[in-house]
Amino acid sequence: MANGNNETPCCIGDRLEYGSMGRELKVGGVDMYLATPKTPTKKGVVVYIDVYGWKLPNTRYIVDMIANNGYVAILPDVFEGAEPWSADRDWSGFLEWVKTKDPNKIHPVVDAAVGYLQQECGVEQLGCVGFCWGGRAVHACLVDRTDFKCGVAFYAYGTYVLVVKMMMRNLDY
Repeated sequence: MANGNNETPCCIGDRLEYGSMGRELKVGGVDMYLATPKTPTKKGVVVYIDVYGWKLPNTRYIVDMIANNGYVAILPDVFEGAEPWSADRDWSGFLEWVKTKDPNKIHPVVDAAVGYLQQECGVEQLGCVGFCWGGRAVHACLVDRTDFKCGVAFYAYGTYVLVVKMMMRNLDY
């Protein structure tokens, strides 16, 4: 997640030291992070990672925030165990690396996440949200799938918080 003080594209911003409220699980052989709200709901959100992967505390914080606002939220490892980008790497290799991460090919992972939300969590209404690389994954899912009622793709963290709140209102209908 970028921050306005860093000019690097896809910069990691300020890394949070955050313990997480959810739990890791494996669904269909894919690692995922799940956070649930305090009260039962039939509304869920699939969160798509940025290039830094599904274990980044900043990303889990966002998943937990969504759950704290009353939605079941799941963060699948759409890179399926492949090493995420590291802020310490030489950025001259980024374009070659990202070519191996095609958001149009994540549907089997999304199927597993959606199936878990529906079968194990009772979710009936789905939204999706992604930032940085995950924004492109949102586009792919909204174009190719019919199970999402809404989705939000973004790049700036502050915009994300505002737009997620707007998306959550849409799921209330």
